[in-house]
Amino acid sequence: MVMCMVVIAGCISLHFAALFHQLVLPIEVGLSLFSFATPISGLLYLSAAQVIPDPPEFPLSCAQMAVAGFFVWQLMTGKAMDLFRWGRPLWMTVAPFFVWGAGMSLMHGDYQFGLLLVFSILTGCAVAALVAQSGNRLVTCVAAFLVGQALAMCLFWILKLHLGEPTQSFDIELYGDSTMAGARIGTARGNANMLGPPMALVCMAAIGWFFSRPKQSWLAGLISLACLAAALPPLLGSGCRGGIISLAWGVIFLLVISVLAGRFSVGLPLAMAAVAAVLLFGWHRFGLDEHWQEMLERQEQEQAAEGTIVAGRTLEWTAAWKGILDSPLVGGGTVQKTSFFGMEEMWMSHSTYLDAGLVGGFPGMALFCWFVLKPILELWRRKREPVVAWLLAIYLVSIVSIGTTSSMQSKHFWILWGLASIAFLPAVARFKNRRKRRKTEIGAASAGGRKPAVQ
Repeated sequence: MVMCMVVIAGCISLHFAALFHQLVLPIEVGLSLFSFATPISGLLYLSAAQVIPDPPEFPLSCAQMAVAGFFVWQLMTGKAMDLFRWGRPLWMTVAPFFVWGAGMSLMHGDYQFGLLLVFSILTGCAVAALVAQSGNRLVTCVAAFLVGQALAMCLFWILKLHLGEPTQSFDIELYGDSTMAGARIGTARGNANMLGPPMALVCMAAIGWFFSRPKQSWLAGLISLACLAAALPPLLGSGCRGGIISLAWGVIFLLVISVLAGRFSVGLPLAMAAVAAVLLFGWHRFGLDEHWQEMLERQEQEQAAEGTIVAGRTLEWTAAWKGILDSPLVGGGTVQKTSFFGMEEMWMSHSTYLDAGLVGGFPGMALFCWFVLKPILELWRRKREPVVAWLLAIYLVSIVSIGTTSSMQSKHFWILWGLASIAFLPAVARFKNRRKRRKTEIGAASAGGRKPAVQ
């Protein structure tokens, strides 16, 4: 607990510009080296390192330093093989996509995609190892991941509570300045699209925590409401439509699971009432209407031109899809860009799934989709378990959100995959134990001349 508080305090301090410019490198190097003294605090920092600001003009990002710190501790404690042992479900499942995608990208002269995948896979496997080293405390580990993601809201609350000058360690002239009146709020690390998905994950966790628990309590309700009150305003202040849409899909998914599992109760309506209460309280109090004014005007203009609720994305999605069709088997097709005129180097497909297709064609997209769906397919049979249902709902928010932006480099999806992979193991272990007992009974019955009992 002490180490977790140290990590949280260190990460929050980096969001104040005065401390950031003077102490960013010592703080981040220190956190990378010492946060992995315990598995829980290490996992917390591994998650937080994806949303806190990077040190300027330093060759390594804070996320890369965090993974390096993880390896240092594994080597020091003699647990280096845990990465491959507990990360086996992840790296075995992703291997076909990695081989195909990295191979095709190399063939097309892209040397960065394979390195990006290696780093992402290592991050997910590191999470699986940390969960196992924590004694498989899955709920605590998911909570640590969520606390790390929640730190993305620091810039929002620094501005709204007038706590000082916040850190913005990116090109604000290009991506937008969050301190301007009515502007969409971003994070210390990047623009508004980097704030929406983490807040959607936290909001989904708050709703799911209250709704999926077998025994409802006022304490669970108060914790959920507090988390919603902290995370929902930043989500709306970001103006990130992808984050809001992914949260809606997560709630629908949780509702479907509850009906199929026979656990439907008044919990979800109460959770929705809590969301409405937070909105009514904070919409004008925190100026959320001002942040959405620009987005609503932009949505109306784009929707009139493109005729879709996801206006502003269809141009990129259409161009990327045509690029995949241009080379459907091996990827690398020509993309005819119909947006980002004058800034073509900034163009992206705004969908991780389409990115997989651009790199490896339809085979690459299919292999990536299989990898993405694996946790849901693996854990669906355990949907009646509250913790599994909670984790799956959070995971669904993540995989929907990466469909609305190019997020192969965003690690919340890979971290959640690593968390979910540990939940695969109990089911596998039970199956193997049943099979072993069955063989033992058959062997004993054969030795005694008796027929084995039918189960």
